[in-house]
Amino acid sequence: MKMSFLFGANLPTLWRLLAAQQFRVRPGALPALGMHAFMASLNSLLALAEPKVPPAGRPKRPVFILGHWRSGTTHLLNLMDVGGAYLAPTTFEVAFPHIFLRWQKPLAPLLDRIGPGVRPMDGMALHMDSPQEEEIGLAALGAPSAYLAIHFSRDHEAFQKYVSFRDASPQERAQWEAAHRGFLDKLQAKVGPPRPLLLKSPTHTARVRWLLSLYPDARFVHIHRDPYDCIRSTLHLYDVWFQMHHFQDLRPMRAGRDAYVLDTYESLHRCWFEEADLIPPGQLHMLSFASLKTDPMAEMEKIYRFLGDAPFPGEALQTYLAGIRSYRQNRYDPLPPAMIEAINARMGFVFDGFGYDRRSPGATT
Repeated sequence: MKMSFLFGANLPTLWRLLAAQQFRVRPGALPALGMHAFMASLNSLLALAEPKVPPAGRPKRPVFILGHWRSGTTHLLNLMDVGGAYLAPTTFEVAFPHIFLRWQKPLAPLLDRIGPGVRPMDGMALHMDSPQEEEIGLAALGAPSAYLAIHFSRDHEAFQKYVSFRDASPQERAQWEAAHRGFLDKLQAKVGPPRPLLLKSPTHTARVRWLLSLYPDARFVHIHRDPYDCIRSTLHLYDVWFQMHHFQDLRPMRAGRDAYVLDTYESLHRCWFEEADLIPPGQLHMLSFASLKTDPMAEMEKIYRFLGDAPFPGEALQTYLAGIRSYRQNRYDPLPPAMIEAINARMGFVFDGFGYDRRSPGATT
């Protein structure tokens, strides 16, 4: 089954998103639109049994994992989820944000039985109780999100402003904030002991100033990766995204894939380097993907020591790491010389800021 960020939308959300696009849908997508309409109807019906959640107030000292796509943010999220010290949204919760309080327990096992069990972009394990990024849930709630570009590709450049929200209107910011707060209210209403929220979305890397205005006591864990490897893996990620359900013609977006990836990589990191110094002392921890891969136990111990919320779950982490020992990263063809030249010309500030070496265009690794 193809993926979609909108299988969890309800009918009003799906109608509003389509209306904003003046109902421009390519003829070949009409069956997929019918499937989404069915899912939206089902979500609306099931949501009638969803408990009403009062505002929980601003969450205390949430933890945000930052880093560009394919920098290791998901691996880090999975590691930090081990031990149960933090409350991270699950795959079911972000996929079905309207109904998860009432329906996660009966429906998640069923979806696990029929689902692929791995992520299509890298083969990492994926289950309904796996921790997941909340931006997916916000897209399903109809909040302004860059992730909606894959479904409504005709205006994909217009969705780009929702990565950082710097050029978004006050109304768009308010809409995203209301959706984010509402989603976090529902997360905190789950049964169990109160725990700090653990939130991860690569888009947050470009939103430090805004996130601090919303959550001034937030802690940030930032992970970075060699720019060439990160961009090469992101190009593959876009190829996977292009296989998702899309309601409009994807050919222009496919043709501009390389430029879109480079533009997003550059703009996200410019936001990061412009705003990272706004984070108060003691609220930022940084690490590289290479160090996490080489010695995950040491890096995780540093993170737990930095956060200070719970004892280091060393035994549980060793068990988890033993269970993924057979996992192998994707292998890709080398970047073409023209792409290496473009990266060198545009991303010098990233190499300098994170301390990575540049490659010559003739490099083969």
